[in-house]
Amino acid sequence: MATSYGAAEAILNSDSRWIAYIDAANLYYGICESAGPDYWRVDVVRMCNQVLKAYNGKLIRVKYFTTALSGQAGVDQKQFEQDTIRVYGKQFQPFMGKTKYDDKTGSFKEKQVDVRLAAHLVGDLCTKACEAALVVSSDSDLAAAIGEARYYAPGRTIVAAHPDGVPSGAYTDVVDEAIPIDAGMYKNAARLDVTLTKYRK
Repeated sequence: MATSYGAAEAILNSDSRWIAYIDAANLYYGICESAGPDYWRVDVVRMCNQVLKAYNGKLIRVKYFTTALSGQAGVDQKQFEQDTIRVYGKQFQPFMGKTKYDDKTGSFKEKQVDVRLAAHLVGDLCTKACEAALVVSSDSDLAAAIGEARYYAPGRTIVAAHPDGVPSGAYTDVVDEAIPIDAGMYKNAARLDVTLTKYRK
């Protein structure tokens, strides 16, 4: 199903509705690798609009799948979500997974994040909640869910945006296009702090 850049634009129009699905932990590590940890509080709604500016349609919702481990600290992550909701309201929807302590590694791991993202992606496309989906993740585990969404909701557009700037080979046959997010795109989107300052004025 993979196509060349810009091909998805041809099958969408100005009324086409996009929903973005963000794997917060994957985004966080991608930001750290390319733009640096100072940008982990990137304005994710503005970032998604930056990714989609080459396409027709409108971003109606950003679904953000996370746990307390996805940001630098649990309290920071929660504040980030509250600040984003303050600016964007219902256009931004966070979904909190769980954390589980692994006795073998002596560390906490995220649980129920990928599965929840996959369920929302398939559900939204199959119920026609949107005409197009933007998956912000490089996690190869999501390729199977994208493939199912493609099978059960033919004709929908699915674009992947890779937070680390490196396209995942697992997505090649299941998305219409794959776009790397580089440091420049994070900086153009700006930190949420900048958006908040403008919002408060």
